[in-house]
Amino acid sequence: MRVLTMGIILLLGMASTAAAQLGKQVVVQVGTPEDKQLSAIQAATNPHQKLALLDNFAAAHPTGDMALMANNLYVSIYSSLKNYNKAYEFGNKALAIDPSNLTVAVELVRDAQLQGNTAKMVFYGVKVGQMVTSYKVQPPPAGTAADEWAAKQQETLASIEPDVNWVVQAVDAAISNERSASAKKAHMNEMAKAFPDSQGAPQKQ
Repeated sequence: MRVLTMGIILLLGMASTAAAQLGKQVVVQVGTPEDKQLSAIQAATNPHQKLALLDNFAAAHPTGDMALMANNLYVSIYSSLKNYNKAYEFGNKALAIDPSNLTVAVELVRDAQLQGNTAKMVFYGVKVGQMVTSYKVQPPPAGTAADEWAAKQQETLASIEPDVNWVVQAVDAAISNERSASAKKAHMNEMAKAFPDSQGAPQKQ
């Protein structure tokens, strides 16, 4: 079998690297129809050809992990095409299935930055903060010792720190350029609640 994280499968242009450490891992059996379809999508060199293949894949998998995979791929392709509204649409679908999908959340912050959409940057930036906060308080999975889980959390938080720090800095910069004092204050308050740590990033234990 092949275990694919969102960061590995999204070779189509998604900017995030470390963010793949949070969110679901999807298992795809090598040689299955799903494996062959995903390989064909990755092999296609034209974005519109990728979308046509992906449409077929998504239609065959309307729910579950494969639907999550499809939505992630849609985000990647539409981001590369600078079709940000479509990227948000499918990103929201991905986040509905996997609320800890940091890869997609970071990518949508990037998309909003490129679009010059501060409100969207704050919206997805807050989601990033919520994901990190939620992860930090998660109890050990069944069968995992507390010290082993603590070490894993520390490793994961360190791996996502560059992405999280970038989100905070990018969103803060966008907020500082807002002309409306009320919008600036509201957005600052939202980010402060989402990132209670002083630097807005995961604290090293």
